[in-house]
Amino acid sequence: MLFPLHLKELQHLKTQLMNLYMMSSYLNAYPQSYVTSVGEYLLTLPQQLEPLAEGISSSEANDEAQFFATEWMFK
Repeated sequence: MLFPLHLKELQHLKTQLMNLYMMSSYLNAYPQSYVTSVGEYLLTLPQQLEPLAEGISSSEANDEAQFFATEWMFK
């Protein structure tokens, strides 16, 4: 026995599948490279700013800390 096709349901299913496909390509499982770079910089931030927080007294150490802080800021 043949059953009637419900074209409305097929169209609805097709729309749902297209939406799912669009979302899966938009929401990638892997992070974008710029997000990874930002995360790496944020992880190095405490190391770069620690010498400045300790109140460095020698000018050589202060210059080195300033160099690292400036280098980090311009990456």
